[in-house]
Amino acid sequence: MGEDKKNLKITVPKDYYKVEDFQLVIYMLARDIINYVLPESVVSFIENFQKDTFS
Repeated sequence: MGEDKKNLKITVPKDYYKVEDFQLVIYMLARDIINYVLPESVVSFIENFQKDTFS
């Protein structure tokens, strides 16, 4: 990746893991960020799984 790219990392709260059509939601969010806010960026969504994720 070139140095002209910016990395945007978004950590997803565990409450959102089961939201219906969540993959579509993050796709549209990434699209809007890249199209309207940070056109030279790479958007990453981070999901962290630990024991308390399942309780």
